[in-house]
Amino acid sequence: MGLLTADAGANLLDNRSWVKTPDPVFATWEQTRRYGPGHNSFTVAEDGVTDVLVYHARDYRDITGDPLYDPNRHTRVQRLYWHGDGSPLFGVPVGEGGPIVRLSPADARTAYVRHWEYVLRVDSGVRELADTQFRFVPGLAGTGTESLRSVNFPDRYVRVVDATVQIVPVAAGSPEATSASFRRVPRDGGGISLQLAGDATAYLRHDRGRLIVGPAAGNRTTFLLS
Repeated sequence: MGLLTADAGANLLDNRSWVKTPDPVFATWEQTRRYGPGHNSFTVAEDGVTDVLVYHARDYRDITGDPLYDPNRHTRVQRLYWHGDGSPLFGVPVGEGGPIVRLSPADARTAYVRHWEYVLRVDSGVRELADTQFRFVPGLAGTGTESLRSVNFPDRYVRVVDATVQIVPVAAGSPEATSASFRRVPRDGGGISLQLAGDATAYLRHDRGRLIVGPAAGNRTTFLLS
């Protein structure tokens, strides 16, 4: 998918009013096995507020025959987000799974937890939407726990590695599973804290743009979901 933009007061019938973004804004993403997204349209979810992107894509790379008549470009939908400057954030075509969430520290509500070079941190003004998107899944350490799986790298889970919070591949039931599993603790105002499954005194914690592990500390260990 490409993107054309024009000034709000421009003559939209004049082709000189339009500027084309040089790179696609929504494209094949190998990690989620979504190929050839296109033929997009937009609508609003049942709540009347949430913007939704509707498109089609394949779940395999290679096409046999005429691509316009490929029978498996299934219709898909996902939420459309917006940057603070009003520009759309498409992210990547997401794979199968449950609801997608973004986490904002309660002491930095306009910022988001995101991964950068597979290390988690907290940033404002993030344009790389998919780096801020996660899914809660059944805990790799077993009953009573949850794990956080990356949306754009679905083979990777949030894990504490030598006091650094990363996204790494982890197998259920492995020795590493405990450090990639959490207990969700409800907080006032609809927020949550994420307690490490292997240490009831340790939580994910925001510290001046870093995501670290430490004891419970009010807003610093409370996250809002959106």
